[in-house]
Amino acid sequence: MKSGDKIQAYYYDLHNTELIPEITLESKLELLNQKFEELKEISKEEISFSKCEDKSICNYCIYNIICDRE
Repeated sequence: MKSGDKIQAYYYDLHNTELIPEITLESKLELLNQKFEELKEISKEEISFSKCEDKSICNYCIYNIICDRE
Protein backbone atom coordinates (compact mmCIF):
# COMPACT_ATOMS: atom_id res chain seq x y z
CA MET A 1 0.00 0.00 0.00
CA LYS A 2 1.30 3.47 -0.93
CA SER A 3 1.20 6.24 1.63
CA GLY A 4 -1.37 8.24 -0.41
CA ASP A 5 -3.86 5.41 -0.91
CA LYS A 6 -6.15 6.49 1.94
CA ILE A 7 -6.31 10.16 0.96
CA GLN A 8 -9.70 11.38 -0.19
CA ALA A 9 -10.59 14.85 -1.45
CA TYR A 10 -13.85 16.67 -0.80
CA TYR A 11 -15.29 20.04 -1.60
CA TYR A 12 -17.77 21.93 0.52
CA ASP A 13 -21.09 22.67 -1.15
CA LEU A 14 -22.11 26.06 0.24
CA HIS A 15 -25.65 25.83 -1.06
CA ASN A 16 -26.45 22.47 0.57
CA THR A 17 -23.89 22.83 3.40
CA GLU A 18 -22.38 19.40 2.91
CA LEU A 19 -19.12 17.78 1.94
CA ILE A 20 -19.14 16.25 -1.55
CA PRO A 21 -16.50 13.64 -2.41
CA GLU A 22 -14.24 14.50 -5.36
CA ILE A 23 -14.51 11.49 -7.65
CA THR A 24 -12.45 12.79 -10.58
CA LEU A 25 -9.39 13.84 -8.60
CA GLU A 26 -6.96 11.56 -10.47
CA SER A 27 -8.02 12.81 -13.90
CA LYS A 28 -7.82 16.43 -12.69
CA LEU A 29 -4.33 15.84 -11.33
CA GLU A 30 -3.27 14.31 -14.64
CA LEU A 31 -4.67 17.33 -16.50
CA LEU A 32 -2.87 19.68 -14.10
CA ASN A 33 0.43 17.89 -14.68
CA GLN A 34 -0.14 18.10 -18.44
CA LYS A 35 -0.73 21.87 -18.19
CA PHE A 36 2.43 22.26 -16.11
CA GLU A 37 4.42 20.44 -18.79
CA GLU A 38 2.95 22.73 -21.45
CA LEU A 39 3.92 25.79 -19.39
CA LYS A 40 7.45 24.44 -18.99
CA GLU A 41 7.75 24.13 -22.77
CA ILE A 42 6.39 27.62 -23.35
CA SER A 43 8.76 29.10 -20.78
CA LYS A 44 11.76 27.77 -22.72
CA GLU A 45 10.91 30.16 -25.54
CA GLU A 46 11.91 33.81 -25.47
CA ILE A 47 9.10 35.93 -24.07
CA SER A 48 8.81 39.62 -24.88
CA PHE A 49 7.86 41.88 -22.00
CA SER A 50 7.42 45.15 -23.83
CA LYS A 51 5.89 48.03 -21.92
CA CYS A 52 2.49 49.25 -22.99
CA GLU A 53 1.77 52.81 -24.09
CA ASP A 54 -1.11 53.43 -21.69
CA LYS A 55 0.35 53.98 -18.21
CA SER A 56 -3.09 54.15 -16.59
CA ILE A 57 -3.42 50.36 -16.66
CA CYS A 58 -0.13 49.93 -14.78
CA ASN A 59 -2.05 50.22 -11.51
CA TYR A 60 -3.88 46.98 -12.32
CA CYS A 61 -1.00 45.08 -13.91
CA ILE A 62 0.34 42.12 -11.97
CA TYR A 63 3.84 42.80 -13.29
CA ASN A 64 4.07 46.44 -12.19
CA ILE A 65 6.49 45.57 -9.39
CA ILE A 66 9.07 44.14 -11.78
CA CYS A 67 8.37 46.45 -14.70
CA ASP A 68 10.44 49.39 -13.41
CA ARG A 69 8.12 51.95 -14.95
CA GLU A 70 7.63 55.14 -12.99
